[in-house]
Amino acid sequence: QGLQPDLTLWLDLPVEIGLQRARKRQAATLDRLERATLDFHQRLHEGFAALANQHPQRIHRLDATQSPDILAAEAWEHLTAWLAKREISPTSRTE
Repeated sequence: QGLQPDLTLWLDLPVEIGLQRARKRQAATLDRLERATLDFHQRLHEGFAALANQHPQRIHRLDATQSPDILAAEAWEHLTAWLAKREISPTSRTE
């Protein structure tokens, strides 16, 4: 009904690496999407890339091959910049 997120942080990871990480877990814990073919995941990745290119003002690509600490810092930078544009403090609470 025309709803869309104001901000999306896309954790972009090469398909092969993402599947390797998922498949390191026990096969019984993999969901339907994680069991899908490599081709499916490559098409899905291309779809996310196309959306990010179409909506750069709200979809931000983050390189998920970075260390968790660097990735978290980058995500926090995007979030705080987005909040600052709206004059919202990331530490304020609504009552």
